[in-house]
Amino acid sequence: GETLAEAARRARGGNPPRPLLIVPGRGAALPADAAPAAAEMACAFGEVLLRAGPGAALVRLDPAEEAALLGWDAEKHRQALEARRAGRE
Repeated sequence: GETLAEAARRARGGNPPRPLLIVPGRGAALPADAAPAAAEMACAFGEVLLRAGPGAALVRLDPAEEAALLGWDAEKHRQALEARRAGRE
């Protein structure tokens, strides 16, 4: 029952702040100042959800699984590219 503005305020107040809001029945919202990588990640999430389809059983990663993915060489490379891109803007 909360409005998009209320949800956005709640997301910004998180620790860490949540850069992406999923709005049931409407889509997703990113802040206007979102980094290009955040927009790319939102598109990737959308692609995954489209492929999974309605009613798919999705499982949230636990902190150890998330940390393992963040430690991948490909993720480290993506983060370095984003840091360089942010430094040029």
